[in-house]
Amino acid sequence: MPVDSLPCQQESEQSGDDPKIRIVAFSIQAVVVTTLIAIWHPFENVTVGIELPTLVRLGWIVSQAIWLILPGTLVGSALSAWRPRFGVMVGLAWCVAVPLLISLDALLHGWINQHLLSMSTIEILLHWNSLHESASWVTTASAILAVLIPLAAFAILEVVQTRFRKRRSGWFRFSGGVRVGWLFLLSIVLAIPAVYNWERTLRWSTNYSVRNPLSAIHFFDARIPKVEVLPSITVSPALSESGDLSSRANEFRLLAVDSIESNRNDTLPDVLLVIIESMRPELVEANVMPHLHRYAKDSLWCRQHFSGGNATTHGMFSLINGLDASWYESPVRYAPLLNRLMQQGGYEVGFFAGHDDWAAFEMDPFINKQHFDQFDVYRQNGLSSDRRATLAAKMYLDDSRDQRSPRMAILYLYATHATYRSYPKDQVFQPSADDRLLYPYSIRSRDNVWNRYRNSARTIDRFLSSIMREDRILVVTGDHGEAFLEDGTIGHGTRISKVQNMTPAIVFVPGRGGRLMDTPTCHADLLPTLMDALGWKLNRPDVLSGDSLFSDIGLVSERTFAIRDYLSNTYGLIGPWTTAADSPFALTFKFLSKDPVLEPLEMIDENGQVISGDPKLLKALRDWSR
Repeated sequence: MPVDSLPCQQESEQSGDDPKIRIVAFSIQAVVVTTLIAIWHPFENVTVGIELPTLVRLGWIVSQAIWLILPGTLVGSALSAWRPRFGVMVGLAWCVAVPLLISLDALLHGWINQHLLSMSTIEILLHWNSLHESASWVTTASAILAVLIPLAAFAILEVVQTRFRKRRSGWFRFSGGVRVGWLFLLSIVLAIPAVYNWERTLRWSTNYSVRNPLSAIHFFDARIPKVEVLPSITVSPALSESGDLSSRANEFRLLAVDSIESNRNDTLPDVLLVIIESMRPELVEANVMPHLHRYAKDSLWCRQHFSGGNATTHGMFSLINGLDASWYESPVRYAPLLNRLMQQGGYEVGFFAGHDDWAAFEMDPFINKQHFDQFDVYRQNGLSSDRRATLAAKMYLDDSRDQRSPRMAILYLYATHATYRSYPKDQVFQPSADDRLLYPYSIRSRDNVWNRYRNSARTIDRFLSSIMREDRILVVTGDHGEAFLEDGTIGHGTRISKVQNMTPAIVFVPGRGGRLMDTPTCHADLLPTLMDALGWKLNRPDVLSGDSLFSDIGLVSERTFAIRDYLSNTYGLIGPWTTAADSPFALTFKFLSKDPVLEPLEMIDENGQVISGDPKLLKALRDWSR
């Protein structure tokens, strides 16, 4: 290098253009932004009563931020010796990416209890339409803020740092004087108080993982108990004796009403099947849904009822076909059994819905106008679409023309889907989150959001009061459940758990008394239950996955069935153990209907967490698969 260039180099270093100085300055800014996001973001989803002193906690978070930033600092500094501009760009990109990662990770973890850098994120991207619909526009707004806030904070610090640099201020001299080794040393010093009481710090970091930057790379994942490795089962569920899936599908096509019996002077009652979006069992209370509760007391009321899955797609399939959701990929979904059987029995069937997104979520093979005598669906528009759907179904059933055929109306109502809409006169549960609610929300806001959800159910009940009649068969259920952070998640479709997969089922039949059922039941049971209520016999009732709930309660209480997770295509085996004390909630397994290998996974509790369990459940899974 020419000697006369040395003064220029020194002047460049003093002016802050030395690439290593610039990279270190970026690193300090990134540490500040990352720390602020980890401390102040609103997506906390646990309250566990384990705390660290404020200064210890702050030092521990700053240390983690430095450790995440240092790799980019080192790489950028090394590259700057070869190509200065490229090294600075690499350092800058890393320093911007880390706080952005922490911000988005906190958002996602507060929503589905999963980290951004995980296989679950890939599944989310593949099923983005479903999860986006789970929260409507507020999720998009939250995601935009999660991106803009760290970018804006970093940009502000860069402007401030640039002005200080031009004035050769103390901040600039500090930035220029600090090297990577000093940053690392600072992180060690700040971490000493936390490491001194490591057991307590580890418990806090694991339980409040969303507050710890290193959790974004799974450093503080909850410890999973060791469980027995379960062997694969080389059989296919619910196949015919020949083991041929196509022959089993042919049996579905041949399923028919074998005989029709009626105790009502040959006059069959109209049928109303109501599917309420994201419906939790707790909604069927006198102070929440008074009209539905009044009917429930005189109905078959299933209080341990499970949807076919934790999202609408599999729940609706199971409900309309009387099958568990493992058959969703089979050809049977192109000819819904409920419609065909009701039409064989002389019924006209209408479908009415406060939403029109059936094709977007691959339900149009069994929910489209070619399968129904009347098909009225409305683009989702606040409460007006539900109101219009209810009115259309009411007019359909109230048709008083002589000699008309009996009718069945399927009514799907959407108001209880996030963001949970209600009329002002139904907003009786207070305090309630308003239209500005953040989604996902923190545990501190949970009760307000829960009240908003219950208020939306009151509006749904208002709609139902205009269409429920005691001379009609009434079936009311949900398409799935809804989580309000009980299992660490918000919404549905993200894990197998009690709150996401359970929903109530109410079957009112004129002339029958009420009965409570607290053994596990499922959506696949509702079709054969309806056939039984009508007095109809099927030629092959064993083809269906479900059983009539008016049959022997002992038989129903001892059987097993499967529920499905939307994102992962994992199943949970439900049985008598599900409601027993000190027993697993479910045994999870993976299965594809065209693959003869069924892979058991692990036992889980009602929140979807892995636990040690009874190996006898493996035998139950083997029996279910035959």
